[in-house]
Amino acid sequence: MVLERRTHNLLVLGSIPSGPTIPSDVTISLSDIERARSLTAKHLHRTPMLTSRTLGERIGAQAFLKAESFQRTGSFKPRGALFAVASLTDEQRTAIETWSKPK
Repeated sequence: MVLERRTHNLLVLGSIPSGPTIPSDVTISLSDIERARSLTAKHLHRTPMLTSRTLGERIGAQAFLKAESFQRTGSFKPRGALFAVASLTDEQRTAIETWSKPK
């Protein structure tokens, strides 16, 4: 499994330097991805997948960029948050508390 982190609005290989990472022994299957999509799709805008020839040349592979900046929040965060909440039991959902720091 290749982990990605967001830097200057590009996805690059590696782990998130100041945030959570997925252990290297965790495998994400196609059915995991399809489940996540089924839980989040009705709540999110469908965003385009872009390619970057320049980045692809730099990394020696075809580069795909998910344009999550087109979400209402301008970020990828709602996707993970929605999946996390949707994965909880009804009892666990009653204890959710969120905070946001204003700009």
